[in-house]
Amino acid sequence: MGFIKSTSATAVSLERSLLLITSFLISISFCAYARQATGLTESEAHPPHLGNFALPQSQQPGPFFSFGQNILEKNQFQAYLQTTYEQRRLAYFTWATPALVYGVTDAISVMVALPIAIEYAETLHHSSGLDEAFVQGEWAFYNRSSFKSTEQGTLVGAVNFPTGSTKKEPSTSYGVTSYFIGGTYNQTFVNWLWFVSAAAFHVPPYEATHRYNQYLYQYGLGRNIKSVTNKYIFFGLLEFNGNYEEIKEIQIKHHHHVPEKSTIYKYGNVIYATPSLWFSTPKLFAQLGFSLPLDQQWTDINKHKNYFVSLALGLTFN
Repeated sequence: MGFIKSTSATAVSLERSLLLITSFLISISFCAYARQATGLTESEAHPPHLGNFALPQSQQPGPFFSFGQNILEKNQFQAYLQTTYEQRRLAYFTWATPALVYGVTDAISVMVALPIAIEYAETLHHSSGLDEAFVQGEWAFYNRSSFKSTEQGTLVGAVNFPTGSTKKEPSTSYGVTSYFIGGTYNQTFVNWLWFVSAAAFHVPPYEATHRYNQYLYQYGLGRNIKSVTNKYIFFGLLEFNGNYEEIKEIQIKHHHHVPEKSTIYKYGNVIYATPSLWFSTPKLFAQLGFSLPLDQQWTDINKHKNYFVSLALGLTFN
């Protein structure tokens, strides 16, 4: 279901969303530049190996549903599998995402992932198989440490490939190559961690009938529960994940054998609260959590979310 909305109103919404994302990326870049200008970016001071710093960087806690912050040390590998179940009002989706992350340098990491639809179900239709593979690059353009904390700003870019199927119902692909760009900033203390991130995801028109844009705005705050230096970290995190979507559909109907085009705009916004628990050792890590919508507004009732549940398991190779 949807409603017809003026093109100008949608353009204004798109421009505002892009402006917010651009402003965020410029802001974190400016902050990093300002720190570098004062000579504070590089420091020999580091926090003690306690709390969130009880293990190396790759094993320290980070986001769960939020994107990015996957920086590893040079030549380090990380393999993980994340399984997720999403319940909507009229549908449910179960998928697994195996992924491999590689540290190209101490400041650049690359991720390759191939989500697999275990079961997608909507009304009476079911589907499964490959979803859309993606390659993600992340650059830590800003790093700073002191005796109290570490700070990091990153830029994230990704490309999704149409390895799924648009013929299945529900579909497992957008049918075209799509693009993602975003930025993150985080600060980690011995006992506390917080981060903020924003991003845009664009799907070009498919067969000239569909265009999709998604904008993410995210915040997280977490605290160390228990840790032992060089042995393990147990950590709790609460994220707030905002997701605004815009969909443009062109419908073609024939009136007296004459094709008539009509443009329908659908949009929606949802904000989740996402608590999770993190546990890691020098080689292994696991994170379990769920998401509940605090507020959501949709023009398409099929988009209404009930909850997410997810589990991630990973192994790090030096």
